[in-house]
Amino acid sequence: RNLKGVVQAMEFLAAVQKSNLDAEQGIAPKMKKTHPYEVQGRNVIVIGGGDTAVDCVGTAVRLGAKNVLQFSRRDEAPKQRPAHTPWPCWADTYRVDYAHSEVKAMKGRDPREYLVSTKSFQPSAEDPERVGSVLATKSGEPKGSAAVEYPADLVILAMGFTGPDKTVDPMGMLQRDSSSNFKAAYGEYNAEGSPWTNLFACGDCRKGASLVVTAIAEGRDCAARVDTFMAAY
Repeated sequence: RNLKGVVQAMEFLAAVQKSNLDAEQGIAPKMKKTHPYEVQGRNVIVIGGGDTAVDCVGTAVRLGAKNVLQFSRRDEAPKQRPAHTPWPCWADTYRVDYAHSEVKAMKGRDPREYLVSTKSFQPSAEDPERVGSVLATKSGEPKGSAAVEYPADLVILAMGFTGPDKTVDPMGMLQRDSSSNFKAAYGEYNAEGSPWTNLFACGDCRKGASLVVTAIAEGRDCAARVDTFMAAY
């Protein structure tokens, strides 16, 4: 991930949006470069399957990318509502978003690649400090199948929240669930496995990626538990 050309989705989108706003105000023409990402005529790979990834796909194709691919770990969703998302749940069904339609209209194919697992970023032959390709495998392929090398001049990471990193718990003392989130009972929020009673976990790091309003609600609830804990001293 340290190669040039491997960027976080929000950094990419924010820089492009700022350059667009600057252009509207007449600021951009005075600058040598409107934003730090060269997309025109380049191969772009977006890793992730959510709304942010879709925005990155749409932005890249509108900036003139030669080729845009979107990698998803999941399989293509079914056309009909599956049993695991009954009404009134949000149906987990196949959808074509605006960016997918634009890429198909301009490039002749849907940009999504399903069941893809990224293995490594390879440096460019012309510049070893920059990304040149992505090595990835596909689930369901025969065991021992070689990884596929996808040309890439720009790789945008849009995986969303994938669990708390090791910086918070470098020794691995805290217990985690199957999704790598910290275990902490809802309503109490004490981090399980912690040698201290004053360590709390809430929001996405406890229950996984969710809505902002849910994280805010849990944060407030957890703050109340922390206040109760502190009041005892």
